[in-house]
Amino acid sequence: MKKNLQHSENIEDILARIQLKYGFCTIDEELYRELSELSVYLNVDLYSWFLNFLDQEKINAPASRILLSHFQHSDHTPILMLVQLLHLLDQEIQEDAIGLKIGSYLLAKYGGVLGNLCLSSENLGEVFARFQRYYQLMFEGFRMQVYINDTHILISWDLIKKMSDVFAGRRIGRVFVDLCVASLFTIVSGLFNHQYSIYSQVSLMGQEPIDPLFYQQFFRCPVSFNADFPAVTIPLTMVSLLINVGSEKLKLLVTMRLEAEMNMHPVLMIDRFLHELQKILLYALHDNRPNINYVAEKLALSRANLQRKLQERSLSFSELLDKTRLKLAKMYLEHNNLPMTEIAWLLAFSDQTAFSRSFKRWTGLTPIEYRKLLVK
Repeated sequence: MKKNLQHSENIEDILARIQLKYGFCTIDEELYRELSELSVYLNVDLYSWFLNFLDQEKINAPASRILLSHFQHSDHTPILMLVQLLHLLDQEIQEDAIGLKIGSYLLAKYGGVLGNLCLSSENLGEVFARFQRYYQLMFEGFRMQVYINDTHILISWDLIKKMSDVFAGRRIGRVFVDLCVASLFTIVSGLFNHQYSIYSQVSLMGQEPIDPLFYQQFFRCPVSFNADFPAVTIPLTMVSLLINVGSEKLKLLVTMRLEAEMNMHPVLMIDRFLHELQKILLYALHDNRPNINYVAEKLALSRANLQRKLQERSLSFSELLDKTRLKLAKMYLEHNNLPMTEIAWLLAFSDQTAFSRSFKRWTGLTPIEYRKLLVK
């Protein structure tokens, strides 16, 4: 589990040093102000993704690598910082369609639990259903709209619509939009080893680029420009396209993990600290390390500071851990194909007996009794 970017070294100081040493400028003040006001985050392994691009393309880009290194311990990157990084890369590399090229290096594994769910889906229709529901766990603050008619699926992004005025006339807007559309294309087509042309039409904001043919070759379909908002069209016949079927149990566990994260999402929780804490608790349980020292370390806090923050909210660590375990336990118990021993393991208990004892303390029922009530 990585830390939130806000706990790392001051990014503004890093950008100032890069500007002084290499002469590259940051985004303009108006765009900076607009992006600063957006509660939008990228919840992917940005460091591995962009480093993969630079290394595979054998691009030196020392200034960009300096900034990128400060994303190494973060899986929660504000959109402002993503745009700053893209702006720096665009200046340093100076290649057309740089957003497409970076997007082509996004692997499902960099998308965390959502990426794993895509890998375990049965067909393309299931992938898009999962993406529509859980997309904001990868791109927090974004929503992906999916519209279906008799022949096609149309996908668009609501935030980019809202940002169209902000990005108007700015090259970085094209880079950002290209990255978003190319990333989805890369993840989805990668599920089929890039054997199929997934899109039938792509519409992009901004003027036609110098080499529009490159865009058509990349997406393997017609591409239009000067659109009001980016959108992609997929033939409805593609939804039944089979993926190598993953483990049903993996699919179940990943889905439940996503549901747990959705239930703790900041859209539903005003307190950002508690959201981060509960998110880390999920990872701590997964890593079989549900103790206060481990969680404090991941929050970049001392044990005493973590306890103080909890006390300010009239909470204790053990109370929050119990609530998280109980919520997950009830979710797991709804699925009869998950044995008690595995549920105990998923909740980081030493054995089934310890799990049963705790569950009875929480609810007055044993897990077996609770599961029987669900069947009635």
